[in-house]
Amino acid sequence: MIERVFDFLFPIECGACGAEGRHACEACLSSVPLAPRFWDAEARVAAAYPYGHPLVRRLLHDIKFEGWTCARPALDFLVRRWVAKIGMSFCAGASAVVPVPLHIERLKERGFNQAAILAEAVAAPLGLPVETAWLSRSRKTRPQTAAENRVANVDAAFVARLPFAARGACVLLVD
Repeated sequence: MIERVFDFLFPIECGACGAEGRHACEACLSSVPLAPRFWDAEARVAAAYPYGHPLVRRLLHDIKFEGWTCARPALDFLVRRWVAKIGMSFCAGASAVVPVPLHIERLKERGFNQAAILAEAVAAPLGLPVETAWLSRSRKTRPQTAAENRVANVDAAFVARLPFAARGACVLLVD
């Protein structure tokens, strides 16, 4: 009941065009350009969308820092779109999807892991399991604001806990 009152007082609207009803409308989401970037032939890396795109930036900020789960359907739409256009070939041979874990303190603050939400959206159309126990965070890291400090910030921050049968398998790491 209280949610309906909030929806009436503060209707959800598209962060790009202002259309009412969704955090981001399908037309605006469909216009976000794909940004496949691949580096290193051995460790394939891809960014599905440009993080600098205003709608992508807003959706990620809203779910990650504001806790607005109403951004989830829009992010799911973007992930499914990427998987349909590029992900099927990019992810060929993968046996599981592994989300980057949050430190326990940050998980308690936020209440959810946004990487796990994105991992579920990637895994579903690919028919892959999401394996949250295969990677754990061994220490707390600072929020990352610049690309140049990312490597040093996450150095020795994770521990892989792959079951014996999964060692050597190809996994998709989602962050």
